[in-house]
Amino acid sequence: MKRTKKVLTLLLCMLMLVGILPLGQRARAEEITNLSATITLPTAGAHPVFTGTPGDSTLYTIREVKFYDEDHMLTDADTFAEGKTYRVLVWFRPVYSGYEIPAGGTAVINGSYTAEYHSAVSDGYGTKIFKLFYKVPAPENTGTKLNKVTVSDIQVPVIWDNLDSSFSVAPEAAYKKESIYQTIRWSKKSGSYTYISCAEGEMVKAGEIYCATILLRSKDDRPFDGNHPITITANTLHGTDAVYHKVVDTQYTLRNDNMVIEIKLFFKACMVYDYTFCFTNAPGKTHGMPKHGERVWDYYDVVPITQESDINTGSLSWYKSGTTTYLYPQETFQTGQEYELYFYLVDGETAIIKPGTIIVYYDDATGLYFEGELVADTYNGECHAWMEPKFTPVDPVIHSVELVNFSPPEIDDTVGQHVTVWANTSAGYELVSQTWHNQQGNTLPNSSIFEPATSYYSQLTVRPLNDRSFDSNIDVTLKNHNGNTVAIDDVQLQSDGTLRIRTASFPLVGYADTVRIYDYVPPTVGRLAGWCYPKIGSSAPYEFNQLTWHNATDNVTMSDSDVFEAGKTYYLMFTVKAKPGYTLDSDTQVRITTQYSGNTVETHAPAYSSGVLICSTKSTVAKERITDRVKVHGYRDPVAGEISLD
Repeated sequence: MKRTKKVLTLLLCMLMLVGILPLGQRARAEEITNLSATITLPTAGAHPVFTGTPGDSTLYTIREVKFYDEDHMLTDADTFAEGKTYRVLVWFRPVYSGYEIPAGGTAVINGSYTAEYHSAVSDGYGTKIFKLFYKVPAPENTGTKLNKVTVSDIQVPVIWDNLDSSFSVAPEAAYKKESIYQTIRWSKKSGSYTYISCAEGEMVKAGEIYCATILLRSKDDRPFDGNHPITITANTLHGTDAVYHKVVDTQYTLRNDNMVIEIKLFFKACMVYDYTFCFTNAPGKTHGMPKHGERVWDYYDVVPITQESDINTGSLSWYKSGTTTYLYPQETFQTGQEYELYFYLVDGETAIIKPGTIIVYYDDATGLYFEGELVADTYNGECHAWMEPKFTPVDPVIHSVELVNFSPPEIDDTVGQHVTVWANTSAGYELVSQTWHNQQGNTLPNSSIFEPATSYYSQLTVRPLNDRSFDSNIDVTLKNHNGNTVAIDDVQLQSDGTLRIRTASFPLVGYADTVRIYDYVPPTVGRLAGWCYPKIGSSAPYEFNQLTWHNATDNVTMSDSDVFEAGKTYYLMFTVKAKPGYTLDSDTQVRITTQYSGNTVETHAPAYSSGVLICSTKSTVAKERITDRVKVHGYRDPVAGEISLD
């Protein structure tokens, strides 16, 4: 009995001993060894920011960040001073009790600064404090010479995208964009040491080396440092594959007594997630897409044309779109039929193919391309990708040509104002030239003026692109800027393969808004009718068609030898017609002036009929002429001192 009591007492003591042991001794928490955080480090003139971002938010959080100037804790009203060193304390807290931040060790701040263990916080959550001493750097370019330059927002050349010429400079920087070069000038490598200028918005191609040239000028009297290396920082805009579009080299040159710096940034455009392929055994070419009449067999092999593409191609098959009809090697491609291409790719040593990758077939000769999407598949334990692009073969013979925006000639316009025709180059041809010719066939310079009473025609020269040719019976359509068809007189296929097109002639007709007649003589007694006809100037664009005097009293038409009689009424009837190349109409005005005095003669309103203007003067009564001598009755011999009338 006593022995039993002793055993029970011993067991009870052991249970009490275990009960007073701390829980941590019974189940040890998992230690967090890799601590990191991103915080806003002090910069001159800035206010403190008391928050931060943990490196792994699933394990720990940043409770707070504090800054000390010696023993003084900064508030959000304080600012950091240049060159001063501050003590930075960062609070790390585990997300739950199963994790523990051990005492000691270090934490990485902003990827490059090491903070040492400082102390533990008795908050029941296991929070630990790490400290960092940080000296506020001086702003760039505070000396007498500029030795640092930063340009930002540069869009790296991304394949299949257009080159972007924009960039930015911080407003507070000690330099600015050169006034005559506000944008990037792009060029690309052509040969070992040669670069050629890129067109505005040019499409980026894989494997090309592109150079971005930027000019900056000092804002004040400080020159750029010509005795020591200048630090160039280029901040670029990019997508997910930007790591393959890094700046591969940076060069700079100083100009204008070191007040201007020319920066050259070199990029290599590489294909990463997008792969470009071409056909290799097409007869007579290294790559290209199938054309009308070519054999399927000649397009059974493809290779990547991007230098960085380390992948392998598998079998290839051609099908008619929308069907399961397999094309045999001896079959030929036909215009108007859409085709689908199937083949698989295998990962290489350094490149990995991912589902969803876009595969592009590009033809340098035609500039045409088609693309498809890779679909993941598993075959014999390897990762394959199938591509299903669709395209329609291009007919090597061009059967029709359409030119647009033709502008017919207009009087007093220059020839250059009507050289406006253009062709859609995607149709496989381009306009080489447009010239204007007069009716004698002479070619007119662009500065010439279109004149009335002359006919003109335009001659157009078109050439095929990408090794294509024109059909000998080609159909040519020419349209003006309103979309209306323009008449064509002749189309000829030249020996050099170009097409020469001649439009119909355009006769230019001038308009006379006023008919001017002069030297009108009113009817007077005894004068012949033929002596009283008015005139029209020989250089006028119109002439008399008919001109007669009428005796209104007797209602007869007078001949040229008839004489005007006293007391009778007469009027002049005349018709005027336009000379070749000109026209008159019902709005044309008539103005007649008298001989010697130039007074205006009243006329009836002119009428227009069948190209002739009909008009007449108002009726006039013939007046007797004053004789050369005056008969005086009662004549006697003159007496000295008297006036004699003769």
